[in-house]
Amino acid sequence: MEWGIAQTYLTARRSSLGEQMIKLPEANPIRWGIVGAGMISADFVNAAHTLPEAEHKVVTIASSSLDRGKEFARIHNIPHYCSYEALANNKDVDVVYIGSINSAHYDQIKMFLKAGKHVLCEKPMCLNVKRTKDVIHMAHERNLFLMEGIWSRFFPIYTRIKEEIRKGTIGDVMSVQVSMGFAVHERNRTKFRKFGGGGLYDFGIYPIQFANWVLGKPDKMTCSGHLSEEGVDESASLTLLYPQSRIASVLLTTKSDLPNEAHIFGTKGQIKLWPVYAPVHLELPSGIEEHPVPATTKTTNYMNATGLAYEAQAVRKCLLEGKMQCNRVPHSETELIAKLLHQSRLELGVKFDQDKDKDITAHHTEVIAESVFP
Repeated sequence: MEWGIAQTYLTARRSSLGEQMIKLPEANPIRWGIVGAGMISADFVNAAHTLPEAEHKVVTIASSSLDRGKEFARIHNIPHYCSYEALANNKDVDVVYIGSINSAHYDQIKMFLKAGKHVLCEKPMCLNVKRTKDVIHMAHERNLFLMEGIWSRFFPIYTRIKEEIRKGTIGDVMSVQVSMGFAVHERNRTKFRKFGGGGLYDFGIYPIQFANWVLGKPDKMTCSGHLSEEGVDESASLTLLYPQSRIASVLLTTKSDLPNEAHIFGTKGQIKLWPVYAPVHLELPSGIEEHPVPATTKTTNYMNATGLAYEAQAVRKCLLEGKMQCNRVPHSETELIAKLLHQSRLELGVKFDQDKDKDITAHHTEVIAESVFP
């Protein structure tokens, strides 16, 4: 079958499946391409190496610097290194993991979707609502898998929380309280607007998504805080109101270390977990549980980083089942979080270079007019 005819056939076949895409063969490992040679990419590769080789294979690393890519490949025993463009054209790659700086996500997601690659992109997906919707629409058009890398949701403790809430362990859940902070205000990724800096877009997604995980979709949100001289948020306080008089309170800062704990308060008790973004400790009324992450002999950059393996396993499962999105982090949740982050920074006065397009400037008005939640 000629390529043009084959491509038309596959497109028609995928469209006939609706939300389904062509399944990858279960007998073969998922072949990963890594985008970006930074710390989180290193941790993702180390986590992938804790999984069976028959299921996951890291085949190449792409970096803006070939020298850096070469060194990354050497350290992590990856057989190839290349440019972003070469990775996009590599037929031996099924799915790419994007671990680059926030400001690069949009263009890179588009590049790899256009090349027919499935995509797992580190949070945040994009730096405003419109761009988030654009890439999700593009994935649907091409019947490709796309997921925002909210790895927290795949930790066993998140499942345990839902179990305990369903059992009524703490009665009716009424509120969530999360504090999250790190002394990272001088790091490039958080310091500069051009990189999509600030606490909201660096780690604010974790407490926000956790509140939604427990309480659902908020009716209203307000945000206040302080900006740096660069014009990004150094601190932020968010209040989210949910149906049935439930509420969530979130405190963020890039100036100091906070406990990074999450508390769920019910009419009969409370649940605590920590750290909220990669939890291995859970405190229930019945006692404390420990859920350690997969073991590794490698040095990792972030706490409990081999927990990224849970996320990689979920991606494999979706690809084998032919799913375009994961029910743990569906596209609807990614859009909701994008709206929450967008509104939060608008209320604080944070503007990114990526907002200069006329259609995105107009979308600011739309976000405010909708109060985020139509």
